[in-house]
Amino acid sequence: EVRLYKDLKILRPMLNISRREVIKFNDQNGLTRNCDSSNQDIKYARNRIRNKIIPDLKTINPDIEKALNDLSAIANDEDFIINEYLNRIKSEISEKNKFVSKLFWAQSEQLQKKLIYEIVKKYKTEYDQKDIDEIYQFAVENKTSKSGKTVSVTTNCWLCVSEEYIYTIVKDEKDAEIFVNIEREGTYSAGKKTISIEKFNGTTKPKFSTNDLTIYADLSETQFPLQFRTRNSKAENGYFIKPFGMKENTKLKKYLSSKHINRLKKENILLLCKDNEVLWV
Repeated sequence: EVRLYKDLKILRPMLNISRREVIKFNDQNGLTRNCDSSNQDIKYARNRIRNKIIPDLKTINPDIEKALNDLSAIANDEDFIINEYLNRIKSEISEKNKFVSKLFWAQSEQLQKKLIYEIVKKYKTEYDQKDIDEIYQFAVENKTSKSGKTVSVTTNCWLCVSEEYIYTIVKDEKDAEIFVNIEREGTYSAGKKTISIEKFNGTTKPKFSTNDLTIYADLSETQFPLQFRTRNSKAENGYFIKPFGMKENTKLKKYLSSKHINRLKKENILLLCKDNEVLWV
């Protein structure tokens, strides 16, 4: 049997070979068996099954080993078919590694739960049906959220649910608090991102692209140092920002909420600041 577990290929070439056949092969070829004495200790579940339960079942069905192997092969084939179907559905309802909410909720409830199960299984080692049901119920209750609501799958993984998308957010060590001092225009590394600050002379219109992380600014009247930092890098009295077109400062938290940005993204969004004043977000 060949089976994939996450990114690991598991080979089980002797799965369908009985102990009796192995002993016979060894005897015919003059091979000495190496017996692990712990194999007889029935305090271990595997030994209790092998030494007590299987022999009892053989009194009901002498071919129980073959029956179990056949059942395992059938289950393995059906598991392959299910995964093949799930992968096709995932590709049909996904966009940029996110489930499109309206397409996700158009599926049957059973399929929705299966997709949630696949997410939990991927990131959580130990789980039960209660975990699946609770996360699924959270998704149902928050599927119309504009900014997106999050629920913890593990200590470093969250499921985000909004009226637009359903997706996971995985936080690793590189997503930790960022604080980088800026002494002049130039290129800086901030966490996983590389950001450039270029002087804007007020005449040439910059060309922006979706993936461009370049800040065009006239900093001639700005007192250095500035800071690249994330909102989870706390500032005394909080952060404030003065968006274009507004006369007054507003709290950054309020501004981000008005843009329907979820809680986790708020905490990890990169800011260009002068102390607690946000100059760029």
